[in-house]
Amino acid sequence: MIAKTSGIRLEYVAGVISHQVLPVCDYLKDVLTEKKLQRLQKGTGFRALSIASSGECTSDYCVQAAEQIFAQGVERASVGALLFVTQTPDYTAPSTAYAMQDRLGLAKDLVAFDINLGCSGFVYGLYLAASILPTLNSKKVLLCCGDVATPLISPHEPGVRAITGDAGTCTLIGGDEGTETIFNITSYGERYRALIRPNGGARHPLSYKDSHLDTEDAGNYSNMDGMGVLDFTMQDVPVNLRELMNAAGVCDEDLGAYLFHQPNRILIRSMSEQIAATPEKVISNSAQIGNTSSATIPLLLTEMGEEWKRRENHLSLLSGFGIGLSIASTIINLKDTNCLPTQHFHS
Repeated sequence: MIAKTSGIRLEYVAGVISHQVLPVCDYLKDVLTEKKLQRLQKGTGFRALSIASSGECTSDYCVQAAEQIFAQGVERASVGALLFVTQTPDYTAPSTAYAMQDRLGLAKDLVAFDINLGCSGFVYGLYLAASILPTLNSKKVLLCCGDVATPLISPHEPGVRAITGDAGTCTLIGGDEGTETIFNITSYGERYRALIRPNGGARHPLSYKDSHLDTEDAGNYSNMDGMGVLDFTMQDVPVNLRELMNAAGVCDEDLGAYLFHQPNRILIRSMSEQIAATPEKVISNSAQIGNTSSATIPLLLTEMGEEWKRRENHLSLLSGFGIGLSIASTIINLKDTNCLPTQHFHS
């Protein structure tokens, strides 16, 4: 679906990762041989992972990221909406966004809700922000994205554990009068089982053994159809990107950067080749963090920090793709975006 909305401006982006960043070789040394670990790292590009400590939640990371933005002099009263994109909320009910509203000291006349999305969630969040902004009387949207997903990975899936990291981000979004933002959003609901955690919802509760979570029941953890996800990324995502570029009337020469969700290095490289993206424009700097779900795209910016401002061309193609199966892409000029440096979480 090609959709055009009122223009948006990403004013600030902040990101928080765990204080515990573990080399993949150390993290998995007890379950994989050194040879297999070296092969994994070469393929995925992830050398270290942000691993949350017990008791740390996605909301904790996002709140710290939001406070980093407010520390720049942004008024809390300027926020009219708080959107929390995550698959790991504090509670199943109510929306964690309300608890975050309280923790951040935001006004009561606020739009606040959770959005259950993964890797496509950041761009979906931008689309929702663009849709909501015209109703907020010049106030701004605080978009919080991320997951503490490592506890959801089965101990029997070292390959998935070798790429998964934890993080939370916050982006302050304002309107940009006189412009429009174009999105391309595609959903493949018939393939929802390709990435799924079967147990834990109303249809299939978590299973327990001797009063403890049954670690032998794969349904208690995230399940992935590797070949199905590979086909989706290599076949369907490039189609979405080409449709977006055609609708926006832009080509590779017009773009200054590609900010893709970070599943692994091989997939990003292959996907980029399919759309003839100039390799130097494809940003990939999450080797020390891992695949952090909806946080990956904003973390690309916070990992660059002030370096982002020094780039000549800020017209960027952003695309998130994954669980759903879903794809959300947009083209937006990020020349006025302040990329605050990534922080480590402190309790």
